[in-house]
Amino acid sequence: MSKSKVLIVWSNYHKGLAEKQLEGCIQLLKQSDYDHKVETVTAGTYEIPVVMQYYHRNNPFDGYIPLSLLLKGATDHYEFIWEHVKECFIRFALDGLLMGCGVISAPTQELLQSRVESGERTKEAFNAVDYLIKFKERNKYSGLMHV
Repeated sequence: MSKSKVLIVWSNYHKGLAEKQLEGCIQLLKQSDYDHKVETVTAGTYEIPVVMQYYHRNNPFDGYIPLSLLLKGATDHYEFIWEHVKECFIRFALDGLLMGCGVISAPTQELLQSRVESGERTKEAFNAVDYLIKFKERNKYSGLMHV
């Protein structure tokens, strides 16, 4: 039986912090039984759903972990980006795309840094995709899950 594959779709917009977030996720995947690949989105958070959808349609993975850092600024751009990503992720989940959301948002740089350094959100994203892949495998032949 081949290993399940997980795609990390990572935005490197906030370079140093984003690299820390990615390193933490890769460490979790190396400690697991998953093969993984990293797709770097050099644009930003907004483009992550497009990349995930492209892979899912053309080169599907068993699970996806979007990683990004979204810092609230002085304009409503933050809300626009987050609303777009949230709607896409909801649609993906309803369409059966298995993912754990590793997008970290914060109103300040200090809080963003604290959230990245704690690693909690990245662990939650890994745990979510891990659970969903195992859930799908467990129920593959029972007719309970049609994804």
